[in-house]
Amino acid sequence: MEILCLDLEGVLVPEMWPKVARDSGVEELMLTPADQPDFGRLMDRRLEAMTRHQLKLSSIQESVAELDPLPGAVEFMSWASSNFQVVILSDTFYEIAMPLVRKIGNPFLLCHTLEVHDDQVRRFHLRQPNPKTAAVRNLQRMNKRILAVGDSYNDLAMLHAADKAYFLNAPAKITKQYELFPNLTSFEELTKELSYELENA
Repeated sequence: MEILCLDLEGVLVPEMWPKVARDSGVEELMLTPADQPDFGRLMDRRLEAMTRHQLKLSSIQESVAELDPLPGAVEFMSWASSNFQVVILSDTFYEIAMPLVRKIGNPFLLCHTLEVHDDQVRRFHLRQPNPKTAAVRNLQRMNKRILAVGDSYNDLAMLHAADKAYFLNAPAKITKQYELFPNLTSFEELTKELSYELENA
């Protein structure tokens, strides 16, 4: 069975940090990987803002828990899980994302961790260097064919490493730069493309 690697935010669920920014009033948290391709720098800015505004992890968790999967995501995940081994490769954090992950069927998630003291986020720890690419390469070493779906700059290395890859609802400024990957605009289109791959594997 082929493996389908999916990004989480922007693909299956809304971007989490803009919701946190709106709820907390901390405007710096509006930034996403589409605004800042360097994830380390993006998280450094987020941490600085959280510390300056004394934003608690519990408040972040409450904001994220109020989000729902994108329309059609639950149905898509049900179909995908029946036809692929599904892995979520995300630059999110277990401490924040799990309520949303459970809403899409609790698929296998590989992401990062937060270091928290007294309900304050102090540091972030990456799972490993180049985590999305590393996961794809390691699965390929086990003689697995990998299909991948992402929507932003931090997905590019994963998409390049995969045997077949797609954008889903990616911003135009990204798709124009990377026309190698088809830009799909709905789960219906994605299901059609993946079904073709299944039939012609």
